[in-house]
Amino acid sequence: MSLATVDIHSPVAIVNALLERAVAAKASDIHVEPGEHALCIRMRVDGMLVHNSMLPATIQHQVCSRIKVLAHLDTAEYRVPQDGKFSIHINQKPYDIRVSTFPVLWGQKIVLRVLDRSTYHYSLEKLGFSQSQYERVYDMLKIPSGLILVCGPTGSGKTTLLYSMLKTLNAPEKHIITLEDPIEYVLDGITQGHINTEVGFTFQEGIRCLLRHDPDIIMVGEIRDPETARISLQAALTGHLVLSTVHAHNVFLVIARLLDMGLEPYLLTGALQGVIATHLVRTLCICRKLVSISPYMSYVANKYDVKIEYEYEPIGCAECNHTGYKGRTGIFDILSQENNLTNYIHSYNSRSAESSNNNLPYKNLFIHAISKINQGITSSQEVIRILGMFE
Repeated sequence: MSLATVDIHSPVAIVNALLERAVAAKASDIHVEPGEHALCIRMRVDGMLVHNSMLPATIQHQVCSRIKVLAHLDTAEYRVPQDGKFSIHINQKPYDIRVSTFPVLWGQKIVLRVLDRSTYHYSLEKLGFSQSQYERVYDMLKIPSGLILVCGPTGSGKTTLLYSMLKTLNAPEKHIITLEDPIEYVLDGITQGHINTEVGFTFQEGIRCLLRHDPDIIMVGEIRDPETARISLQAALTGHLVLSTVHAHNVFLVIARLLDMGLEPYLLTGALQGVIATHLVRTLCICRKLVSISPYMSYVANKYDVKIEYEYEPIGCAECNHTGYKGRTGIFDILSQENNLTNYIHSYNSRSAESSNNNLPYKNLFIHAISKINQGITSSQEVIRILGMFE
């Protein structure tokens, strides 16, 4: 639905149109941003925030109130942030909408996270792993107990990877319990729980409780503090397969963070089965163009002893809304027992931590990205945007 055809005096029609446009564009978030003279609408598509439309400033309050009514928020409260959610059907498909408000100069900024509530459709095979990477992850999942961690920056696909691993593990003879903040997708056959810090139900308390429910596999949404890390480690050491995430940009920083939390190296080597770093890059549209390999990409490829054979750049067409990109795929690095995980844990020291700030920890991510550049899946500009420049 185009906003040009919507009655701008009807906040119900406007909000419905925004949600329909977001679903049609496969946007993950809608940003409703009040200004002095207009209400700006932006949407995050394939990880990039793009301008969508401008609405008259005179309807800011009505649109905000409509969203807050849907999310069961206090419409009279505009001084403090609020969080809520609601569900809606668009084109006969159910969606969950998470709402967050924030007081700003000209009113209240609102961000709406759009979540497809239909059956989770991602599979481990379709996330972008190379064949060898997929086999290593699959082998890790066959181990009956231990700790598997996923890392990456915000919006890098950590939750998607966790859900895909759970989908691979899901079987009638397995009891799988999750503890999330919040639950993003409903997984059939899996017991999903969510924390509630307002009543004291934290990750630490939740893990202790779910261990009494005879689980085979546990998924903890995020390891944020030493206590959660230690309880997760103990669960892995006592016969459970534990999956979780850590906010770190590469696999080496995960080890550094766990050790800095005070976890003993001998416990880590006994429980930690692997760490997977994930980053998302946009995939080129079919309108891509083959170009000459840039001197910079040749330099970096030679530095890491890989070969770059082809390089494509985005062009833009109606199919990709003239961005040159359509969709995203993952690039990964895996640190496991097969490639010296134990040795790295035991050799960790301050020098190791310092080395995590240079480009060496991104070597395997870059090598995987080069293979996608050669295949025309993504561009060198996109890889540099996500991983940064390499000296």
